[in-house]
This record gives sequence, structure tokens and C-alpha cells, in this order.
Amino acid sequence: MSEDRSPQPEPRLLLITGHRWRDTARLALAARDAGFSVHLLGPKGHPLYGISWIECAGTVAPLSSRASVARALNSTPFDFVVPADDLGAAALFDVYQHGDLDDRASQTVELSLGDPRSYGVRHDRVEIGRIAHGSGITTPLTSSITAASLADVVDTLGFPAVLKVDGGFGGQQVNIVGDLDSARSAYRTLSRAQPIVEAFGRLALDHDSSFLESAVRRTRPTVSAQRFVQGAPATLTAAALHGQVLDLVAVRVLRARPGNGPAMIVEPITDERMAHAARALARELGLSGFFGLDFILSPDGSVASLIELNPRATPTAHLRPPGLGRPLFHAIADALGLHPPAPPSPLPTGAIVLFPQLTSLDDVGADAAGAYLDVPADDEVIDLCTSAATPPPGGRIERTVRKIF
Repeated sequence: MSEDRSPQPEPRLLLITGHRWRDTARLALAARDAGFSVHLLGPKGHPLYGISWIECAGTVAPLSSRASVARALNSTPFDFVVPADDLGAAALFDVYQHGDLDDRASQTVELSLGDPRSYGVRHDRVEIGRIAHGSGITTPLTSSITAASLADVVDTLGFPAVLKVDGGFGGQQVNIVGDLDSARSAYRTLSRAQPIVEAFGRLALDHDSSFLESAVRRTRPTVSAQRFVQGAPATLTAAALHGQVLDLVAVRVLRARPGNGPAMIVEPITDERMAHAARALARELGLSGFFGLDFILSPDGSVASLIELNPRATPTAHLRPPGLGRPLFHAIADALGLHPPAPPSPLPTGAIVLFPQLTSLDDVGADAAGAYLDVPADDEVIDLCTSAATPPPGGRIERTVRKIF
């Protein structure tokens, strides 16, 4: 009998996102380059649905994200699942822990995210800090707070202190406070349930449904306080399987979006302290798939302090800096035995301007002179990202409504 040489179907990878962020296109492209058929589950009208090689796996309904995710996973046999943001990660943890998935889908989530016993703590800043400290990782003291305990906690931490929401994203729910009055004010803002009017305003004006479900359910977030660490930010993105790090990308952040936002210009670095933290946390939490770690490097470079864990793919997960043998999505495909195609060439040495966070070298200052603009080799992604970079101006009515919200 002759050997069957019919072409094998491409392995299916599902990206799950709760936002309409256009930089998710970089994750999708990296997955395609690694030989995956890319499927997207995101909010209605996500711009990536317009890319010809991305399959729509459904939409995340604003008030029933759990049901939307369960329906997508149970209806299609995906080979791997990647949360592209914290909302996607939270939805995956939620559907698994509530038993909404059939056996096949549950096994896919376990393969993609790792040990289910740690799903409940991956957004818990205090517990992650405790685990990190026990693993010999330098990390600032972090404590959960309530209105009653706030004064005692910040007295122990000292000022300035950093107040954060568990599962917050994009730096939007982080406040650096310098005294008790500002700490109390920040806590009141961070701990409140999202106002329904504000959530509907975001939905109507920006098509952003990310706050709507928590606003309707009147969910109050968990707030923690962390000792402030002076220094320069750095991040690490790792790919792992069954608690073992396959490879990682570490960068120093040269410029970030104002307001504690994501990195825009980075410089690849090699830092064994950061790599040790990634390996230790992957082992302790049984991580699979992608995760990110945020650090602060002390001014003299002697200390790398772990600030937080991001249990999902990060905006630098697509990079292949010099010295990285294979991109991280290729590392995942290799570990799954999928025989991915040859990877793209490594990036040049030096600083990297992340596209589409910045779309032109005209936006680069002296802090990154000679940097490389990381433009993808895909015209559809370039067109989508550059066309979305400048939203059309709103009319007088819209400008008035925006002032209200």
C-alpha cells in the first residue's frame, strides 16, 4: 500500500481578546509565520476580522463573555489557545473553572495555559509576590488593601506607594501615590464598580465593551498596594510548556506610552536574573503558553525587581532579536511537534521601535537614535495598523458627548 502523502491540515490556533487593540495583529502574524491557521475570538467589529487570512471564531458578547468563549472552544477542535490580553486570559480561566468546556476543549486549555490549579492566582498580585519571594526572586512587598486597612498598609510600605487593580491592563488602573490623602482618593477610584453610564459611553463612542460586563454586574475589583521601586522598566516575554520555559525575550523599555502604558521603544537585553524569575515562576505555577513579567532595574543595574506577572501573550511576543534561535511562536510549534516553517530572520542589533505602537521613525527621539522600525512583512497588517492610527475626527455632537464621558 502506498504511503499517504496528502497535505496535512494546518494546526488551528485561537487568539482570544477582549479589546480591539490593533497590535494583536503582530501576535496573529507571528502565529501564522509559525505554521498555524489563525482564528480570532474578539469583540464585534474587531479590525482584525478584516484580514483575509484570519478566521473569525465568533464574537465576544459584551454581557456574556464566558458563554462566548465556551461556545467557540466547544464548537471547533483548536490545537492551541492564546489569550492576547488580560480579559482574554480571565475569560479562559473562568470558563474552565466553571466547567463550561467539554473534555476535548478542556484538554486544549490545559495544554495551552498549563496547570489549572494556578488559574485562580495568576491575576493575584499578592499571591504572585509571595510565590516569587519564596523562589528567591527580588520583588517589592505587596499587600491587598481595603478601606479599613489602607492606612496601616501604606504606613508599612512607605511613600511613594503604588496602588493597582488585580487583572488591570494597559496601565489604566495603576496609581502612584505620595501621601495618605492621595492613597485614599486613589483607592476610592480603583475599588469602585465601573459606572454603568461611563461603560455604555465607552461602548457607544469607542466600541469598547471591556468594562460593560463588570459595570452591569457591579463587580468591585481587588486592589493591592506595592512598595515603590526606583529605576528603569524592563519586560520579559516567555513561551513555556508544562512548566518549562522554551525560550524568552527580555527588553529594556526606552520609551512607554504616557500614564504607565505599554512599551513603544525597547532594547533587547540578556539578564540572568530576569530569566531565573521566568523559569522559577513557570515551574511553580505550571505555566504553558505565553506569559510576561514586568521588572524595574535599579539605577546602578545591580537589582532586577519583579513587579508583576502577565498571564498572557505580550506586545513583544513576536520579536526575534539577535541571539534568539527561533521566535517564541516557533518554539511553541516545535514543542508541540508541529514542524513549523523556517522563521523570519533576526532583527538588527540595537533599539527596536515597536509597530504599530509607533508607525514612523519620525516619532523617535534622541533616546533611540538609529533604532529599527519593526514593520511586519504583511501588507494587510501594515494597512490595517496605519489606517487605524489616526481615527477620523468626531463631529460637534460626538465631541460634546466625549466631554460628558
